[in-house]
Amino acid sequence: MQSTVVEADAVVNTAHVCSPARSFRPVAPRVRLAAALLLAAVVPAITGCPPAQPTTRTYISPAEPLAADVLAGRLGLNLHRANAFTIDLRGYGRSLLIMGPPNPSVLVDGHPLDPGNGIVRQDSQLWVKPALAERIARQLGPVRRPQPALVQVDPLPPARPVRPVQRTAVVVLDAGHGGDDPGAPNEWGPPEKIVVMDTVHHIADALRPYGVRLILTRSDDTFVELDDRVAIANDARADLFVSVHADSHPSKAIDGFTLYIAPGASPQTAQLANSITRAMEPHVGTFRGIRDNQRFRVLVNTRMPAVLVELGYLTHPAEAARLSTTAYRRQLAGAIAEGIVAYLRGS
Repeated sequence: MQSTVVEADAVVNTAHVCSPARSFRPVAPRVRLAAALLLAAVVPAITGCPPAQPTTRTYISPAEPLAADVLAGRLGLNLHRANAFTIDLRGYGRSLLIMGPPNPSVLVDGHPLDPGNGIVRQDSQLWVKPALAERIARQLGPVRRPQPALVQVDPLPPARPVRPVQRTAVVVLDAGHGGDDPGAPNEWGPPEKIVVMDTVHHIADALRPYGVRLILTRSDDTFVELDDRVAIANDARADLFVSVHADSHPSKAIDGFTLYIAPGASPQTAQLANSITRAMEPHVGTFRGIRDNQRFRVLVNTRMPAVLVELGYLTHPAEAARLSTTAYRRQLAGAIAEGIVAYLRGS
């Protein structure tokens, strides 16, 4: 594991003690150039000084401690949990559990490893020094990921002329989880928080040509509280709210996408849910229905038509493999965007 980065650049030292003297008498440019070349060759020979050499300056980036998500990427594991006290990485039958001060400990596949002083707590999270990370990697060995079956993704339809919606609608797109909340784990690819964030960006890309105003509750791998997501939508007086998630189940046989609305939702919410469902059904194998759920605060507390889309099950091998591909996520995003546009047009 490379723990330091070394970069070097060569710069000419213009303050060399043997630099030739300057002439302040105005002369023609060609004469000035010839004189400079002559002095550069003659003066070192007369004075005995060697000609000026390039000076090499080396900038060394110090080895910084690794955050939990970076460590997970280096080791090829999934981030299950990370906070100020614990880093829990899992996946592919392997595990790493790190406990922070005052009693630091490291368990690699259940076997203890002396952490030394390699664990630090900063900014309400644990960080691992590179030396300890290298020792963990050596004890862990190569992580063998299962090879998913080949995924067949239908090609994207040809681009069609875009007819903007009748008015400038405000659409809030909400990628679930994020930051230290990874959501559902995925043995065949990235965890839920990454799958849904990428999908939301594709939805936004598909909606931009239609002239809607887009608001994302998060645009990168950060965690946003549920009440803050609701406040973003309510404060913006959004026309609709779409939250995107991926599902999980103890049984690996369960698959399909599900769409949730709040109990007693408005007719407009039902219309939005039906519009998105009609657009998505041709692209997914199993539709598990439109269901109401009073536990989802982002649906219950928002003051506009709001739906929560579960793209599929990351515990189903084939579906997880599809959701791990950019092409399939883009395909689902295009369908969701199509459903949103149809709703905004009243069709």
